[in-house]
Amino acid sequence: GAACWARRIEREREEREREVGNLEMEVETGTSERSSFVREAFQELCVLDPKSLASGGGSSRLFNKFKDVGTVRQVGPTRILTPIRNLELPRRGGVEAWHLYTLFDCALDFGYPTVVIDYVTQVCQDAFAVSSDPTQSFLMDQALVEVWCEEVSLYLRREFISLLETVDPSDHTFLSKGAWIEKLLCNLELIFEVLLLPQKEGGSIAAPQAPQAAKIALSDCARQVSDVIRSCKTCNWSCHEGLSQLPQSGRHGSVSEWKSSLDRCKKRFGNSKLFIQDLLSGVNLPIGSYPFTSFIDAVKKIYLQPKTSAGPRQQKRVYLYYLIDIGCPDSIINSYAAHFDLANAECAAIRAYSQLDSQDSACIDEACSLLPSITKQIDHARVVEFLMLLGKPQAALDIIRSTQSEHVFPAKNEALLTLDIYLSCKGLYEAFLYCQKLWKRAEDSRCIDTSKECTRRLCTWSEKHNLTNKLMEMPFTAKDEVYLHECFDELSMTSAKNTPHWPLYLVLRRRYVEASAALKDIQAKLDQQNKQMRDDSVHVYRQLSDLIDTALGSLPKVQREMSSTSQI
Repeated sequence: GAACWARRIEREREEREREVGNLEMEVETGTSERSSFVREAFQELCVLDPKSLASGGGSSRLFNKFKDVGTVRQVGPTRILTPIRNLELPRRGGVEAWHLYTLFDCALDFGYPTVVIDYVTQVCQDAFAVSSDPTQSFLMDQALVEVWCEEVSLYLRREFISLLETVDPSDHTFLSKGAWIEKLLCNLELIFEVLLLPQKEGGSIAAPQAPQAAKIALSDCARQVSDVIRSCKTCNWSCHEGLSQLPQSGRHGSVSEWKSSLDRCKKRFGNSKLFIQDLLSGVNLPIGSYPFTSFIDAVKKIYLQPKTSAGPRQQKRVYLYYLIDIGCPDSIINSYAAHFDLANAECAAIRAYSQLDSQDSACIDEACSLLPSITKQIDHARVVEFLMLLGKPQAALDIIRSTQSEHVFPAKNEALLTLDIYLSCKGLYEAFLYCQKLWKRAEDSRCIDTSKECTRRLCTWSEKHNLTNKLMEMPFTAKDEVYLHECFDELSMTSAKNTPHWPLYLVLRRRYVEASAALKDIQAKLDQQNKQMRDDSVHVYRQLSDLIDTALGSLPKVQREMSSTSQI
C-alpha cells in the first residue's frame, strides 16, 4: 500500500544521504577512483534544492557540468543535442526541459530516484511553486515528468525485449545488461508510484489535476513497467541459476515429444482439463502455448503479453510449474521460492499438480500422499474430481475429510462430489450417514435444496445398483423421511418399473395405514398421467395391495375404520 511505498522512498532518501556523505569524504581524501569532478557533480545534484532546477537556468548549468565530466549516459534517448535533435525539443520549455530530462536520466542511472521524486513533490505538487515565466511554468508542470517517465519506460521495455531476442542467455552480457535494466525499472517504478498518488486538495497551481484519460494512460504505463520488472527479475534469476545449461525438454527427449505426451493426456481425460490448463488460463494463455521451448520463451509468454490481466501470483505459479516439469533439482526450486516469496506449501501444491498431470503411477502415488497436508493451497474440489478420474477414490476421500468443516455447510457441487466419493470407496451405509449429516444441518433454502439433490443422487444410485431394498433398511429419522418420501415418489413416477418405493418402505416399518394411503396416491397419479405399467409392475402393485389389505385386516377395529375413511 501507500505506507509501504512511503517507507521504500524514505529508505532511498536515507541511502542518498549516506552516498552524499561518502562523496564528500571522497572529495576531501581524493581516494575515489572517480574524478573529483564527477563526485562534485553528483554531490551537487543530490543536495540541490529541486526548485532551482526549474528556474534561473539551473538545469542547463548542471547539465553542462555532467556533460563535461562524461556522465551523460543513454538511459533514455540521447540527450546530447544535435542540429537534428533541436527539431525534437519540447514545444514549450525548449533546451531547459531537455536538460532537465538529462539530469533525471543521470539520477535514475546512478540510483538516485528520490531526486526526481523530490522534484515532483516539492515543485510540481507545491501550490506555491508558481512563475509568470512560460518556460519556468512549463518546467513546474507534473505532465513534464510524466512524459519523461513514459519515454524512459518505453525505451527500457524495448531494450529488454531486444535483449531477449538478440543475446544468448549463456553470454555474460545478458546477465549484466539485464541487471542494469532491472535496477533502472525498479527506480522508475518508485517515481510512477508518487505520480499516481492522489494529490491533496489545493494542489499545485502550476500543475493542475491531470485529465482522467492522462491518469489512465499513466497507470497503464506503470502497470507495464511492473510487468517488465517481474519478467526481468525472472530472467536474471534464471540466467544466474544456469537454466540455459539445463535440458529444456524435461523428462522427454524433445519439446515435440513433450507436446505429443501432453496431447495424449488431454485426449485421455476428454472434457476434464489438466492442471496446467487451469494455470495457463489464469494468465490468459491457451493450452497450445505449452510446453515452452526455453525459459526465454516462458518469460515472453507469461509476462510480456499485451494487455494481460494476470496477477503476479498466477504468473509465478505457471513459471514454477515449468521449472518442475523440466526436472529442475530441488536446490533451484527452493531458490526460486525464496527469491520470489513463494511459501513451501504453495510450491508443494504446484509440484503435486505436475505429478498428477504426468500420468506416471509413481508420481501420482507421491502426489496422493502429499495432497492431504496442503489442502489450503489447492483447489480441492478440482483435485478430488481429478483423483476420481484417475481411480483414486481413497485419496480423494482423505482430501475431503481434511477440508470439511462441521461449521460450514458445503456447496451443492462439493456435497454431490463428496457423496460420489463415499459411494465409490465406502459404500451405501457411509453415503447414507453423510446424507444424514446434511439433513440434520439443513436450515435455509440453499441447504435444503442441496440436501434434496444429495438424497436424489443416493436414491438413483441405489436403484441403478439394485440396492434400494438396502437403502430402505437404513435408520431414517422422521426428519430424514421428508427428503426420502419426495425422492421415492419421483422414482415411482419416472422410472421404467414404476416401483412403489415409498409404500414398500412404510410396509417394512409396519406402518400399514400410511402405506395404504401412499399406494392409493401413487396409483391415482399414474392414472392421471395415463401411464401404462409393465406386467411385472402391475404384479408388484397387486401383491403389495394384497399384503397391505391382509395387514390391515389384522389391525384393531378402530384403526381399520380410520384406514377405510382415510383418517390417517
